Amino acid sequence: MLSPPFNLFKRVLTNSDQDLQPGIVTISEATELLNRKKEILVADLFSKIEPLESKLERVLSNLNRIAENLSTQDIKVEDNNFKSLIENSKKTLVNSIKRESNLRLPEEQTFEGAKIFSDGLNSLLNRYGEVSGSHSKVINEFLKKHTSKLKDEFKTLSKLQNETTKQITICEEEINLISHCQESIQKLEEQLKIKKMNEETISNLLHEKNEIEGQETRLKEELKKFKESQEFLTISKTIEKIEEEETKKNFKTKSISNMFSNISRPLNKYSYGVSKDVQRRLEMMISRPQTTVDHVNSYVSLLQSIKEEIRTGKIQIKDYDKTLSYFDQIITLLPTYSIEIREIENHIELLKNSINISTKKKIEERPKGLSVLNATLSNVNHLIDDTKEKSLQDVTIIGDSTNKIKNDLHEIFGREYSLRLS
Repeated sequence: MLSPPFNLFKRVLTNSDQDLQPGIVTISEATELLNRKKEILVADLFSKIEPLESKLERVLSNLNRIAENLSTQDIKVEDNNFKSLIENSKKTLVNSIKRESNLRLPEEQTFEGAKIFSDGLNSLLNRYGEVSGSHSKVINEFLKKHTSKLKDEFKTLSKLQNETTKQITICEEEINLISHCQESIQKLEEQLKIKKMNEETISNLLHEKNEIEGQETRLKEELKKFKESQEFLTISKTIEKIEEEETKKNFKTKSISNMFSNISRPLNKYSYGVSKDVQRRLEMMISRPQTTVDHVNSYVSLLQSIKEEIRTGKIQIKDYDKTLSYFDQIITLLPTYSIEIREIENHIELLKNSINISTKKKIEERPKGLSVLNATLSNVNHLIDDTKEKSLQDVTIIGDSTNKIKNDLHEIFGREYSLRLS
């Protein structure tokens, strides 16, 4: 068997005390320390297992000699009926011993390789136990000469297996602690990346916020100057006149609605049995009376017809005189309101046309622009607050992870270490 490369592990072990001094270490330095510690543990493990392997070789060699002697031994059996059974048991035992006599440590010294060796030794011992147990009667009766030697070798083999398992378990516990610490370091590195990304996001958002605030300030200043200009003062007066005319129009259309509400009952009664055209105009008078000014003559004529049917008694209505007075009022005022409303609308149209288009756009677009900027700014501020909250959480998580790694390093090396994160 090739000798293990002890020079490498001797160098690592020699430098370890110098390298593993307490103090402040970076993440990469901590990772390197942990990797070296694993190398040291594995080297130490192999230094303890290799003598056991030498003993194992001697045990396997002894078992092989016993197997050779067994294979040549002539067993005397009084009853030939059992001779075949006994020979088969002997052959099974001999083949099992010879087949399992090649267990060796791997040339590459790794913890996984040591575990494979340990598992192989455990499996070997189990198979020997199974074979010797199933054929114990034959061995004790007909192979007494070798029974004591086999038991001694199996006993030695069991001790080797126990010692190997013990060393593997001790080493595995320490390596698991290192692996957990390495996993914590990997998670810390990922969290540091997330923290950096969040900080970059905040920086970008603050830059965007400054740009939006700059645009908002400029737009407000432009709007302020525009409102102080003669152009704006002129158009403001025009807009006031438009609003005044709109108020007049609304008052008259409301008055029309109120007048028609007084005659809704007779209008409904008149709707039975009339043509579709008349039905349509009745519905307009009931639901949208303000539209009657667009075809005033048609509606006045219809109102006169309905009034006549009320007067002649064809339509029975309570408050006869009052209802007729309502009809007279509408018939009289509706043409007047129609003319007045049309005049108001024409005046509004003239006023609107007098407003310069570019000036109108300034009035409409700049407040809209400010509204859009305010909404965007609000959204950016919300994102900044959310990202800052995440950044605070990052700090907490990183602090907890750093403390855990610090404690793990202390448990692993028995010395105090602090992580430098930047």
